[in-house]
Amino acid sequence: MEQSTVPVGPVDSNHCELEKYVAELEDPSLRQRSEVNQLLFWKEHQAVFRTLKPVAEDLLAAPASQAYVESIFLFVGL
Repeated sequence: MEQSTVPVGPVDSNHCELEKYVAELEDPSLRQRSEVNQLLFWKEHQAVFRTLKPVAEDLLAAPASQAYVESIFLFVGL
């Protein structure tokens, strides 16, 4: 009897979620849009991408420049 080497559990489900997301990005109907509202995309797909949504929200909330990070380094003296 052969044993499966594919992980089962949270790691496997996260991998499947990532594969679904990549497939969604490769969808021609999505790529044809010149401008996609990322916040709306994640709101509409939050049930499908439960693990990726918080990561995307963190990345979308990141400052557009490094000025914020640089001011922190100046504040702490680094």
